[in-house]
Amino acid sequence: MRSNLGTIGSPNADISSEVPRNFKLLDELELSEKGFGDGTISWGLCDSSDTTLTHWNGIIMGPFKVFPTYWTPKSAYEDNTYSLAIECGSKYPQKPPLVKFRTKINLKCVRMETGEVRTDYISQVITSEVPTLRNWNRKCGIKDVLLDIRNLMAHSKIKKNQQPPPELY
Repeated sequence: MRSNLGTIGSPNADISSEVPRNFKLLDELELSEKGFGDGTISWGLCDSSDTTLTHWNGIIMGPFKVFPTYWTPKSAYEDNTYSLAIECGSKYPQKPPLVKFRTKINLKCVRMETGEVRTDYISQVITSEVPTLRNWNRKCGIKDVLLDIRNLMAHSKIKKNQQPPPELY
């Protein structure tokens, strides 16, 4: 009697290959250390000796106009740097990271009292603006979350929000 399982690596193999949590996070750490994109977002471990790869720092540079003109208003986030705390729990990457702004910000998906990014709000109200947290899957990562939040900050309906003084939560 033949088995349908085949051998590992064969087309008939019934073995699913999920990248373990630490491998995924090590890939994200490597990408952050090499530098990504135009420097408007960055991330890295809070403590280089954190072998669990759980606690991360994130930075988002406020969106700015590439070609400013006198008739286009500047974004309320422009000229500001936003610091974030990111926690990749034991269920990461099956579950998204917990993201919390350390720098005060007026953004609809952020709880004003704590700085916590509200994934429940994102999934129900502004689903099109922050797709990574709404459609989270194992292929998503810290970079994607930071990019989506920065893109939300640049959204024409949001970029005029009055901002609190630059201080920490």
